[in-house]
Amino acid sequence: MTRFLLSLALIACMGFLTAQSTPDSKEGLIPCGVTHRGDWIDAYQRGEIAAVRTTDTLLLPLRIHIVRKSDGTFGIPVETVLETMVLMNQDFATANIKFYIDGEIDFLNNTTWWDHNQAQGSAMMSVNNDPGVINCYFVENPAGACGYYSFGGDALAINNDCTGSGDRTWSHEMGHFLSLPHTFDGFEFHYTEPDGTPIRPLNTYASQNAPFAVGGRFTELADGSNCTIAGDGFCDTPADYLSDRWGCNGSGVYGQPLLDRNGQALDVQAYPIMGYAFDNCVSSFTDEQRTAMVTNATGRPGLIQNIPIDYSAPDPAEMELLTPEDGEIFFAIDEFEVTLDWEDVPDADMYLVQVAYNAQFAGAREFIVYDESEFTLTEANGLIDTVLNAWRVRPINRCNVAGDFGDQEFTFRVLGVVSSTQDNDLDRAVNIFPNPVNGSQKTVRIAANGLSANDDVHIQLVNMTGQVLVNEAGLNVAAGTFRHDLDVANVPAGVYFVRIRQGDRQLTRRLVIGR
Repeated sequence: MTRFLLSLALIACMGFLTAQSTPDSKEGLIPCGVTHRGDWIDAYQRGEIAAVRTTDTLLLPLRIHIVRKSDGTFGIPVETVLETMVLMNQDFATANIKFYIDGEIDFLNNTTWWDHNQAQGSAMMSVNNDPGVINCYFVENPAGACGYYSFGGDALAINNDCTGSGDRTWSHEMGHFLSLPHTFDGFEFHYTEPDGTPIRPLNTYASQNAPFAVGGRFTELADGSNCTIAGDGFCDTPADYLSDRWGCNGSGVYGQPLLDRNGQALDVQAYPIMGYAFDNCVSSFTDEQRTAMVTNATGRPGLIQNIPIDYSAPDPAEMELLTPEDGEIFFAIDEFEVTLDWEDVPDADMYLVQVAYNAQFAGAREFIVYDESEFTLTEANGLIDTVLNAWRVRPINRCNVAGDFGDQEFTFRVLGVVSSTQDNDLDRAVNIFPNPVNGSQKTVRIAANGLSANDDVHIQLVNMTGQVLVNEAGLNVAAGTFRHDLDVANVPAGVYFVRIRQGDRQLTRRLVIGR
């Protein structure tokens, strides 16, 4: 297991509750994994736990765990997590609940957790949960679901494909964490088997009365007269019998009226976040749901943080990149590394640095920097000799993660004159002549003695912009002796680099051509 940060804790076992979906991109994902309500919400709705109402903002800490394959690939982009967190904070603002990133973002490299079943997800949470925070795991496949809340693990797992600025899966699962059942409580797996196999059509109760009870819960009547003991137990959430994904009409309701057990027609409302309408139909929690969540949060020991937090989002316009400058050719003289440097931005607690091999930032590598305004690129984190690197930085406030990258996007190349891969034995063995090259000479002799005959030699001639002008591979070594004439007849005057590789050994020499 490779981790980017602190974390290790307690907590085990697991009972699933999963999230909602949008019409696209989530087909085939299980809407919900386990169907039971939590014991806390039952006690609360029986009046055994006093409701807490406050106008104070409750600050709740998140521990973000980004799970990748064991080789460190295919993790969700941090930028996407931030976009989704912005929406979640908007959804919880009316409950006076605000989430912030606690500590450092945790990176876990484990393919079994990245694509896990229930038992593997339980183990993931048991090993990695940190106490006193809301542990949120972003994975490729959380047991075939869009997301779930684990009662035993007391943590959330979110499918990477169920995130983004318009996706409320995280908000939905956070509702489960803070005690809320589904609005259709009792109807889970009423229309499909857990593997998605159909049992009955979603519009079954458009043509026949709903049952008296289902899944151990009374069905809520259309007029809400039994709301305290039926459905989700809240009286300001409308009756809902739809436990599979569905789209709303222009009025924000299911396309067909359903019939309660008395034959009374009801329109299923799409707006509740704890229902399963498509994301473009969903919008909010109700007052009773908000009170329940606040009460649950205040009853969790150590969860609410009474600490001063700056709510101001950093201004991307104040992000100023310093070095390497745009278009710079950077010479790595002693060590093959480049330090990216930028000005501090007010209100920023951390910075998201993106580096890509193209100016469009496709496939960009991401790095999180805390409490400083520089980051060092090396071969270990993707720096490649002569290749174009584009970089940009996004300032982030822990509590208000809204924002964007600064307007500046710089590119640079690095040329390793003496790199960390420079081999001293190869350096002593190789002779390049003539150097400098005069106008009448058309070739440069590269000679070496004492080389291994087991590996061929690879030679490149590179100009000052990093362009490879000559690329010759598969050159043989005979009895430890190597001789090769490099054709430079059509190479303009200038300063170049000759890069020589044999096996895992490398040598770079400066070559001057005069005309």
